[in-house]
Amino acid sequence: MTAAVAAGTLRDDLESFLGTLTIQLPPLRDREADLPLLAQHFLGEQNRKHEKQLSGFAPDVWPSMQRHAWPGNLDELQLVVQEAYEVASDKQIKLADLPFRFRTALEAQDSPPPISIQPLPLDEMLLRVETNAIQIALERSKFNKSKAAEILGINRPRLYRRMEQLGIEDREEGAL
Repeated sequence: MTAAVAAGTLRDDLESFLGTLTIQLPPLRDREADLPLLAQHFLGEQNRKHEKQLSGFAPDVWPSMQRHAWPGNLDELQLVVQEAYEVASDKQIKLADLPFRFRTALEAQDSPPPISIQPLPLDEMLLRVETNAIQIALERSKFNKSKAAEILGINRPRLYRRMEQLGIEDREEGAL
């Protein structure tokens, strides 16, 4: 409608009458003071719909309700109160009456995030192991390539090839 006002086809005083009013409310997790009032309201709705009449919530319920993140906001609160009402056997909703999914979600949000698994670069590790094995075989054989190849269970040309690929210096026995 703002484009119509700018184009001159709609009066700006008429736009204010036709426009919508937007009210921004913070999420339920940021309105702890509203939580008891809203929960009691939803409990009152349940009392009006059914014969069973509950007076409210046990005091030990509130710390859990206030700690919960309420990702579903009012819809989630209404559902939690409704499910707790259905299983409540006393005059008040107790902590044990709260739905299982609510209690497990509360435990999950108190748990630390899972430890991320660090990548294990297999190729690098294999190169280090192979380099180390060749160097040990060379030292044991006093840098005799034939004996080192025999220790490693490979042929001599392959040992030379791997030494070159891995950048292992070709030393002779006396060059220490």
